[in-house]
Amino acid sequence: MNRRPRYLADLFHRIVLTLAVPVAGCGSNRTPAVGNDAGSDVGPTIDRQAILDAAADAGTPGDALGTDVGTFSDRGPSLTSVRAAITRAAVTGDGGTPLDVDLAVLWVTDTVAATTSDGGVSADDPAGFFVQGPGGAIFVAIAPATLSPPPQQGDYVYFTATRGEVHAGARWLTAITNYGVIRRDLSAPPPLDLSAADLLVAYLDEYEHVLVRVRGTVAGDFAGAGAGFESAQITTAGIPVATPDLVLRVPVALRSSMNLRRGCTFTTTSPLWRHDAQTQVHVWTADHLTPGGCPGDTDGGTDAGTPDAGPGLDVPTSDASRDVPTYDPCSIADDLSAATPGSDGTIRISSRNHAAPAAGLGDLGLQGAGGCLGQTSGGAGAVGYPVVFRYTMHSTAALVASTDNAGTDDTFNSVVAVLPTCTAAARPLACNDDVASTGTINRRSTARSAVALPAGQVVYVVVEGWGPSAIDASTGAFELSIREQRPIAVGGACRAGELCVTGAVCVGATPTVAGTCVAHD
Repeated sequence: MNRRPRYLADLFHRIVLTLAVPVAGCGSNRTPAVGNDAGSDVGPTIDRQAILDAAADAGTPGDALGTDVGTFSDRGPSLTSVRAAITRAAVTGDGGTPLDVDLAVLWVTDTVAATTSDGGVSADDPAGFFVQGPGGAIFVAIAPATLSPPPQQGDYVYFTATRGEVHAGARWLTAITNYGVIRRDLSAPPPLDLSAADLLVAYLDEYEHVLVRVRGTVAGDFAGAGAGFESAQITTAGIPVATPDLVLRVPVALRSSMNLRRGCTFTTTSPLWRHDAQTQVHVWTADHLTPGGCPGDTDGGTDAGTPDAGPGLDVPTSDASRDVPTYDPCSIADDLSAATPGSDGTIRISSRNHAAPAAGLGDLGLQGAGGCLGQTSGGAGAVGYPVVFRYTMHSTAALVASTDNAGTDDTFNSVVAVLPTCTAAARPLACNDDVASTGTINRRSTARSAVALPAGQVVYVVVEGWGPSAIDASTGAFELSIREQRPIAVGGACRAGELCVTGAVCVGATPTVAGTCVAHD
C-alpha cells in the first residue's frame, strides 16, 4: 500500500477530528452549512455541502486491485471524500506539490482531448479529464489517450495522485500512477444547477471543476481569452448584474459558427473552469452548449437551386439555417470622439464584425462604375457585417481611417468608409477597398477624405467585410486607426494621399518618398 507523506497524514487526522464534532444547524441561504445535510438549503444559494455529500448510496462498486472500496452514503464523508478533500487542500504553489494519495471511486465527468477541435490545447488549456467524488472535483492534466484504458465520461476510476499543481488559481493533478477503471455508469449523478446560485463566484473554490449546469445571457462583447478561446461577461438568475468575475469562455470557431453575441441566451453543461479569481462557465465542444435566442435573428436562406454535378448526379439541396442578426448597427455605434489619441495623434481600437448584421452600409459603388468596391470577374461585389464608430471632428482637417494595422486579421477582407449619415444610401466622404500595394494581395483598407471636413462635423466610420454578396461578406478581427490630418501648407513635405491647403497639391510623393505641396493655377 502506498504511504502518505507525514503532512498529509497529519491533515487527514485533523479533518477526521473536525468531522467527529457534532454541528448544530443546517446553514442559511447566505452561508453554506458545515454539517452533513442531505441536500441543498431552500433558496437561490446552492449549499456547499450538496457537493461534499454523496446525496445517495451509490452501492458497492466492487473490488479494485484486491481492496474493497467503501460505499457512499449521506451519513458522512467516506474515506474517498476525505482523501479527495485532502488532495485538493494539499496542492499549493505553481511549482508543483509532491503527493502520494490513493483515490478511488471517482467519477469521470468529462474529458478534453489533445485536438484543436476542442478549442486548442496549450499550457493553459491542456488535454486531460475531470474527476468528481463526494469530496469535490479536480482536473487531471494528463491526456486521456496516454492512459489504458483511456478514461471516458461515465467511468468510475481509481489512481494514486503523485503530483499536483496550482495553475492560474486552479488545482490540477499533473501526475498519477496505479490508474484503472472500476466500471462505467452513464446514469451517474446529474450536473449541479448553479443558474440561480447567488454565490457562484464567491464559492468558486468549492465549485471549481464540478460538473455544473448554467443558464445565462451574454452581457458583453467577446474578446480574446487565451489561445483559441474567447470570453464574454454573462448574467444568470442568481447573478443578474454582469461582473468581470463571471464569464462564458468558448472556442473562437465555435462562437463564430453559433453566432454567439451580446444578448444571446444559452445553457451549458460542463465542468466549471477558472482563471485566478474569475469564474469561467466553460465550453470545449458544441456538446457542452445549447444556444437559446439571440436579438434580431432572421433566416438568411441558403437554397441555391438544384445544381447538376454531372449526368445523373443531381445534388439535392436543403435549407440550412443562416440566421444573422438584424438589429440596427448605427444605434449601438461606439463614439470615439472623446477617445485619447496616442503620441502620434492616432486613436486605435480593436474590434471584430463576427456578430454584426448582414446588410452593409453606404452607397459605395463598384470600382468599374466609379465607386470604391472591388468586384468579381462577373461584376459582383458587396459589403456586409458592418461595425460603426461615431466621430466628431476636432479641427478642420482630412480624416484618415484605416484597418491597415497589425491587429487586423490577414484573412479579413475589409472595407473602410467614412459616411456623413449612418444609412445604406449615404454617399461616402471617403472609401477604400484594399490599400494599393505592389506584388501582394492586401485585404486591409485606408480611407482618406479628399477634402477637409469642418470642425464639429459628425461622421460615421464604418468597417465592413467585402464579398460577392452581403451575406457572404468577410468577417474577422481588426485594428482600426483614426487620425485627423490638417492640410499642409505650400512648400511643406507631404506623403502620398495627404491633403494640402486649398489651391495646392502634393507633388512627387511615392509610398516611400515624401513629396511637396505645390500651388497650382
